[in-house]
Amino acid sequence: MLRERIHLLGIILLVIGLPFSRAFVSISYVIIITNWLLDKNIFKKFGDFFKNSPALILTSIYFIHLLGLLYTSDFSYAWLEVRTKIPILILPLVFSTSKLIEKKEFIFIVIIFCLAVVASFGSAIYFFFAHSYIDTRDAFHFVSHIRLAQMAIIAVSIFLWVIFAKKINIQWWVKILFLILSLFLIWAIVILEVMSGLLIIIITLVVTSIFYLFKTPNINRLLSALIIAIVLISFSIYLAITIKNYNTPKDYAKNNGLTFYGNKYDNFISDYPIESGSFIGKDVCFSEMKQCWNQRSELAFDSIDMHGNPVKFTLLRFLNSKHLTKDFKGVWKLSKKEISFIEKGFANVEYTNKFSLKKRIYKLLWEYNIFKKENYIDESSAVKRLFLWETGLHLVAEKPWFGVGTGDVKNCFADELIKEKSSLSEDHLRAHNQFISIAIAFGIPGFLWFLFAIFYPFIKKHSYDFLFMIFFISYLSSMLWEDSLETQIGVTIFAFFYPFYLFMNPYLNKKLP
Repeated sequence: MLRERIHLLGIILLVIGLPFSRAFVSISYVIIITNWLLDKNIFKKFGDFFKNSPALILTSIYFIHLLGLLYTSDFSYAWLEVRTKIPILILPLVFSTSKLIEKKEFIFIVIIFCLAVVASFGSAIYFFFAHSYIDTRDAFHFVSHIRLAQMAIIAVSIFLWVIFAKKINIQWWVKILFLILSLFLIWAIVILEVMSGLLIIIITLVVTSIFYLFKTPNINRLLSALIIAIVLISFSIYLAITIKNYNTPKDYAKNNGLTFYGNKYDNFISDYPIESGSFIGKDVCFSEMKQCWNQRSELAFDSIDMHGNPVKFTLLRFLNSKHLTKDFKGVWKLSKKEISFIEKGFANVEYTNKFSLKKRIYKLLWEYNIFKKENYIDESSAVKRLFLWETGLHLVAEKPWFGVGTGDVKNCFADELIKEKSSLSEDHLRAHNQFISIAIAFGIPGFLWFLFAIFYPFIKKHSYDFLFMIFFISYLSSMLWEDSLETQIGVTIFAFFYPFYLFMNPYLNKKLP
């Protein structure tokens, strides 16, 4: 009885630590594995584990990293990789050989996790509104915005499962509360511009709907699929209109080539891209802009703003986005608050809007246009990923059979970027795609085994329930543009929820011998 309580304590500490504290997560590992090892039936448990093919195959992800030590050259980084992946060994081993927890314990654990995620996102929202962050990632003080978004999607699936599951009886006001918290998490992902989270939501909705529609079609699922299709089509239309308006220049300012004070406008149309529906470099009088700016701000016109960009350029873009004249009168029309925004580095009036999906679309369009015009990769996270994927595939092609080993992925990436004379060579980057990273490290055979190891266990167990499918699809989606298994929190999300849902969920009421 005491051991079971300690086991639950370790799990609870882990789910609280995931959105808040790596230290809590590390402590929970120690509690869980130590408690498991002290069982008097420990040898029987090892025997049960080796008979449990889903658990054994899942933990093989860890063992291919051990095999990669045989031909790696950077052992210091390789051992770091091996230590980071330990949860993939520990948690499937423990959960697959432990007693099935009770339903009320399962509910308690997943709800505690959800509330911890809500609290962590709540803190990010607080910091976001308390400070004028240009980069919303600065609002996440506990774990990465991408990891927290992953957890938020899992939390929303849990809330919805508890609300609609017929086997769970809860009061109506609790259902309403959980629905509100679900909407809050989705709202927070949008407000904090976690684009990876939005992409995961879209992919998960589409794939899950298609899966269940073909698995057991009925009128409710057809209706759900129709609603999702309408939402996606509506969003696509909105996106297309926004892009068209952004990239189609309009003649907002009519003039005779002279400012109000008789100075001549200069034109640098070919030097700058289109933004917010107008040419940034059209009809510019820098001398008047400088004169007025230096009267209105203590930050010099020829200095750098708080985001590290020239004030001159930030001001030019801001005036352009408001469709004001780029001269003395245009700068004079700016409010004190807008002057403050420009000093902080806000280069577009849309960026100052905290409640705007258009803001994130505008940022992506700016990044893409800069890349298209100047071939500048660093400005665009999306373009940067495409470039890194291409580099990663080159590395796979160079060593397709065994890869470069567990510890050499980072160094090989750096060498390849230097060879390509890329501006990213000093950023110590990886593929930003877990599948490509696995193929680089262990070759095509290792990559194919990795795919087998993540798909076989749930197919063998027939775990097609809502909770597992949402977790599984959302996590696989994140692997497409992130090295999801390269951080402690990222590994733990996978290593905890996969075996926990597969082996510890009493509502499935199945457990392999």
